[in-house]
Amino acid sequence: MSLDFNQFRLQKDELMKFTVSNQDAPAGVYQARFTGVDEGSHPEFGDNLLFKFSVVGGEHKGKQIARCTGVNPTPRSALMRMLTGLAGRQIAPDEVIDTSEFEGRVYSAVVEQNGERSRIASIVPAEG
Repeated sequence: MSLDFNQFRLQKDELMKFTVSNQDAPAGVYQARFTGVDEGSHPEFGDNLLFKFSVVGGEHKGKQIARCTGVNPTPRSALMRMLTGLAGRQIAPDEVIDTSEFEGRVYSAVVEQNGERSRIASIVPAEG
């Protein structure tokens, strides 16, 4: 298959216009489906985990919401808050949690504004 790139050339007087939209859902409470966890690394903060959810209803349906955490589940860490939220209960010492077991489940997610971006503050299993 070949493409004729000449058909895509802009005339001298044409301008390309783009609308930049905010992909974040604003602060609020959403019903969201857990879609998984990605591993990452930040040059300043080191290794991290990104807990990802997709809003399932309302005005922001389809928007992605997330929480980036560290990788050490200490009692007061964001990682521990996300794990206890996924499980819907306290995590016992030395308990192994497999986040893939929670993929596809719907949660109530509280989203907070964090500077110019939003992030998940907390989650609990949705009722029903």
